Amino acid sequence: MDVAFIGPHEEFPLESSALSGVALYAQPGGGDDIRAAAQSFPADFIRGVSDFVATGGSYLGICMGAYLAGSEGFGFFSESVEGEVGVPDFPVKDSADDVVAVTWGDTLRWTYFQEGARLPVDGAEAYAHYETGDLAAACYRFGDGSVGLIGPHPEADATWFEDADLSDRDGDDWRYALPLVKRILS
Repeated sequence: MDVAFIGPHEEFPLESSALSGVALYAQPGGGDDIRAAAQSFPADFIRGVSDFVATGGSYLGICMGAYLAGSEGFGFFSESVEGEVGVPDFPVKDSADDVVAVTWGDTLRWTYFQEGARLPVDGAEAYAHYETGDLAAACYRFGDGSVGLIGPHPEADATWFEDADLSDRDGDDWRYALPLVKRILS
């Protein structure tokens, strides 16, 4: 895939026209204030992303990108996307960086986690679960398009773990997210 960045001081401006001819819009993580993150986008761009997916485009949201799929952001769901922190029996109790058990398909992996989303069950095609059984990664339909959401960070490489003074017990996890990415692009 050719990758282009959309946003202030990027190759393409943060406006809906930047989505023309795009196959996949990926919204990464960052920050912990969902409402402020959503308000940082121009209203035209919010509508443009929603229209892009509804007419057959693909959206990939990781961490904050998963939260922004809810009603406070791009509106792929009528309710907000909630977090996994605070769920009974989930081992992480605050917003500190951590490593959690995530089952990707049938494979248990220790995956980087920082205030990750707990994904909606309705309409979900599951790709990964937290140890509580809650959805950690899933695919959804929105209009004619696809929405892929991931709560934790399978894209985290060794530098993330080093910076957070954490141990990566089983190595990179990005390849476990590839079936979800392939699915939303099909």
